Amino acid sequence: MHFMYDNMIALAMATVVFFILASMQLEATQMGIEETSRNAAKNQAQTMATWLERDLAKMGNNMDLGANPIVTHGTESHAYSPSGERTTQFVFSYDSLDADGNEVRVETRYETTEETQLVDGEEKTVYELERAQKDGPESFDPDGGSGPVLRYFDIDMLDADGEVTGVPEDFESIRVRFAVLAPFQDEDTVLREVHRSTTIPYPPAERR
Repeated sequence: MHFMYDNMIALAMATVVFFILASMQLEATQMGIEETSRNAAKNQAQTMATWLERDLAKMGNNMDLGANPIVTHGTESHAYSPSGERTTQFVFSYDSLDADGNEVRVETRYETTEETQLVDGEEKTVYELERAQKDGPESFDPDGGSGPVLRYFDIDMLDADGEVTGVPEDFESIRVRFAVLAPFQDEDTVLREVHRSTTIPYPPAERR
């Protein structure tokens, strides 16, 4: 009898230890998933901010003083964006030289399209950014962008006081704001989005 009793106690203790270890393993796995998700969102946001800065720094390069480099700036209301608007399409230009040394007008287009994504059982509106470019009279060719991971995307032109302006003569800087959705989420996820804001001086050095 004592032998059976001892075995039952040992089995009970082993079961408790098993569940403790299993719980610790599950928690560690969950933490690993959250960390991977967080790092993926941060890396994507940083990569996107870097190429946007590089892109927009070319805006107006080699163009005549007073020329407006913005071809199109389409927006619509968006409650989630800090400005209350999101950019639907943004086309800007600059002058460059082609392979034969001839001056050519280059246009770069950012265009956002709306999609829905299921996150932790809830449908959320997200946006995909498509980047396209053309030289001279050619048609736009897609060349980069983002996946359907943006919660908002907004471009503003700012004056010397940091206020939004639509007057080309008052442009002092370009501000881009966006948020990237973390790819893996559940009810315990802490960091659900990564927000980025970057400001590029304008006009570029070639026109100062």
